[in-house]
Amino acid sequence: MFNNLLKELKAKNITRRELAEKLGVTERVIYYKLSGTTEFTAAEMFKIKGKIFPNETLEYLFKK
Repeated sequence: MFNNLLKELKAKNITRRELAEKLGVTERVIYYKLSGTTEFTAAEMFKIKGKIFPNETLEYLFKK
């Protein structure tokens, strides 16, 4: 589980549905990725960092 990413999403009031829309995937895919069942792709991680959290590091956001 990506606790830092979840905390930052909550702080910005970004829902899993909104995150899914930004990445062009389904909510189910986001659920699996946030729970650690499947991995985020590098492209997805860079998109999340660049578009939503430009002031955070990848290491911080995706620390397990």
